[in-house]
Amino acid sequence: MNKTKSINRLFLCLIVWALAAPFLLGGILSRLSNVQLSVAGEALFALPAVVYMVIKRIYPREWIPFRRIDLLTVFMSFLTGLLLLPLVTFINAFSMLFATNYVSESSVQFMENSFWVNLLVIAVIPAVVEELVYRGVFYHAYREKGVLMGALASALVFGIMHRNLNQFFYAAVLGVIFSVMLEITGSIYASMTAHFAINGWNVLLMALQKPMERLAGETAAQADITKEALVYTVGVMGVLALGTTALAMGVMVWMTKHCKRESHMRWCFKRHPLPEGTGKSFVTPSFVAAVVLAVVYMVLIEIV
Repeated sequence: MNKTKSINRLFLCLIVWALAAPFLLGGILSRLSNVQLSVAGEALFALPAVVYMVIKRIYPREWIPFRRIDLLTVFMSFLTGLLLLPLVTFINAFSMLFATNYVSESSVQFMENSFWVNLLVIAVIPAVVEELVYRGVFYHAYREKGVLMGALASALVFGIMHRNLNQFFYAAVLGVIFSVMLEITGSIYASMTAHFAINGWNVLLMALQKPMERLAGETAAQADITKEALVYTVGVMGVLALGTTALAMGVMVWMTKHCKRESHMRWCFKRHPLPEGTGKSFVTPSFVAAVVLAVVYMVLIEIV
């Protein structure tokens, strides 16, 4: 099976489904609470991947590395996620100079929920579902083009599937790093942990927002972010991100040694001849069609 061509067709189906679902299921989705809608969204986007694996008769453990990791590796994965937060904030703030932050807009709806409910629907479920789909199914398929190509291709799909320019940039960067973490540990649980750490931090900030607003005497609606404040944030977080991202890379090196995967990681970053008849590029007509549809949609929601 040509995994790349096959997975690109799944990517196109995912994009079409993501754009069509709100219209096809609008009546049902409109009656759901924000919590139910969030869970339903993750389920709806995972459904095509599940159907794909059933049709192709793919046993999950053949494609997704469910290797157990010890507590120290869990800690290092969690720490890596936290150390990547300034990088995420920098990319987020920079993209907000020309793109809408839809996460910030939608987070207001979740502020009435309890911390534990938000932690489940914003941090736990997305970390599990998205890692299984993008670092599991997509990365494994693209990996036939090599580890680096696989990481890049699956990261692009991960970013594009967020369907807005603001999230695309930092999701794509994280997608590459999460794929490297999977190779370092040989386990998808590592990328799940880092993903959870990043989303969980945002849930914690959300829980602290109301008490902070009461202390400041203003509401979220009154506290508009100016362009000057964004530029300042970009500068400050850019400098901070240089240091914390370097520390995150250091933790990943530590993780590599702890998991005794040094030789494997050296192999990952070497060039290897591909099987005869296998092209180097992961781009196919289905991939191009999916990207064009997604980009047109992302641009339209910015200008309409």
